[in-house]
Amino acid sequence: MTDDIFTEAELFNCWTGGKPPTTEEIALFDWLEVGGVRDVSMPFDDGTIFEACDDADAELWSVYGRYRPTETHAGCECITDGPAGDMARAVAIAEHLGQLWGLPVKRR
Repeated sequence: MTDDIFTEAELFNCWTGGKPPTTEEIALFDWLEVGGVRDVSMPFDDGTIFEACDDADAELWSVYGRYRPTETHAGCECITDGPAGDMARAVAIAEHLGQLWGLPVKRR
């Protein structure tokens, strides 16, 4: 499912097990979305917490699958976080996945 341009770790570092979504999971998405995020974790948090932000404040850019609204799914799910400070790489990852999965790519 990957090629020499991207590793599975780059493509799916936020998806369960670091593996590609199943065909059934991909079918739940309307489109892929790229948006900047920043770390808003507090010292007492268990893990890292990112929130959406303006590009100027972004520490990294994430690629999301935007769910087609159903009774069981809404909103979006993070598929991968691109490298810090490299929006172009995150967009390239989203476009690559979009071509593989037949989904449009949008900027948040």
